[in-house]
Amino acid sequence: MTVDVILPCLNEEAALAWVLGRMPDGYRPIVVDNGSTDRSAAVAESLGAQVVHEPVRGFGAACHAG
Repeated sequence: MTVDVILPCLNEEAALAWVLGRMPDGYRPIVVDNGSTDRSAAVAESLGAQVVHEPVRGFGAACHAG
């Protein structure tokens, strides 16, 4: 069984390697980029996360998109 983990993200480039590197087996990270101005989406993708883009700002919008 695989569990999707939705991670709303706004300018989290520096934290993503730490978070995604600790994702246990069987958990699939879905990083929802909520308008980051840094390289958050590219970093998340390079670390194997699925990346979804949500242009409407806000935690709720990002969670819903994920």
